[in-house]
Amino acid sequence: MLRSYPLLRTTARACALVTLVALGACDSGPKPGEEGSYWGRKLVEAPDTIRRDAALKHLQEVKDKRSLPFLYEELKKPVTEQRPATVELVGMIGDETSVDPLVEAVDLLAGAGHDKESRIKANANEKAVKALTRLGQQNAAIAKNAKVVEVIRKLSSSNSLDVQLAAIYALGELRATDAVDDLVKIADGHENNFMVKNACEALTKLGDPKAADVMGKLMFFERTGASFYRESSWGLFVLGKPAMPTLDAIWNARFKAIDTLHIDPLVQKTKAVVVYGDLADPSMFDRIIEAAGTEGNNTAAALLRIEAIRAAARIGLDKVVPTLKKRMDNVDISQSEHALAGLVQLGRKETAGDIWKMTTPEGFLKNCT
Repeated sequence: MLRSYPLLRTTARACALVTLVALGACDSGPKPGEEGSYWGRKLVEAPDTIRRDAALKHLQEVKDKRSLPFLYEELKKPVTEQRPATVELVGMIGDETSVDPLVEAVDLLAGAGHDKESRIKANANEKAVKALTRLGQQNAAIAKNAKVVEVIRKLSSSNSLDVQLAAIYALGELRATDAVDDLVKIADGHENNFMVKNACEALTKLGDPKAADVMGKLMFFERTGASFYRESSWGLFVLGKPAMPTLDAIWNARFKAIDTLHIDPLVQKTKAVVVYGDLADPSMFDRIIEAAGTEGNNTAAALLRIEAIRAAARIGLDKVVPTLKKRMDNVDISQSEHALAGLVQLGRKETAGDIWKMTTPEGFLKNCT
């Protein structure tokens, strides 16, 4: 009996091999046009990571809507390494039926943990937000879907910066007007500069007047190596008329939100006048002309004068011409250079003779006495 053991083992191996070959012979691969459902089923039924990865790779290549039921089923399973890629693929396929599965795939308890499962969950949340954003950009009804907006709003306070950034961007792209207060809070106090900038940009897309004050504050608020002036001044320009009360308070040095920053009143006027020039509102023309005539050679006065001249020139304010002619031959280049540039931009050809005289010895000596 003992001598028969090798024969039994050999026979068992042969039977197993025959069984495997038989099973393989039954699976001849997907038929043309059925790749999505074939590999989708493989993904759901795969017993190990290697085969799930292989199935998912095929699905990423075909991007077939017929694979969606299987992808949705996969998302209902406990978290696997393939979850972020599965969520991303659902978004790439881009079907209206994906909204609920994507919303349900979000784990609101996931944060910025360092263990493997936490990283997978956070990554999947980020992919879900981006997928919902893509769907909302393609379909206005999805962008207004209350469930979509609500879950993204909640993720905008995630302690995972990648998830939070995706959510902030999404709220702007989806024009989620219900999220104005959430975004104002982020723009007004988040410790991460990138979040502040993106929250300001999202608020600009929403165009809600409630954002004017935080944008006004961000024109002056700075951190080491970071300024938010570009995003905030653009935001006020996009707001238009509703931004005027904030700009007026800044112009008059009565904007309480920046009291603790101790900003020079002339610097406040400078930043206000730039936006006035962009808005080209006739009610602000006198202020621009007044600022173009600012006296003084200190930095704050010079910057106010320069920006006001630029604003007047790009709007085409002819009333500023006398002020510019008064300064165009000043030996102080900080005054003459920008006055001359303004006259050129305004196209005042009648000043050509006076400019020519400035280049003569007599013209030069006149300004030295």
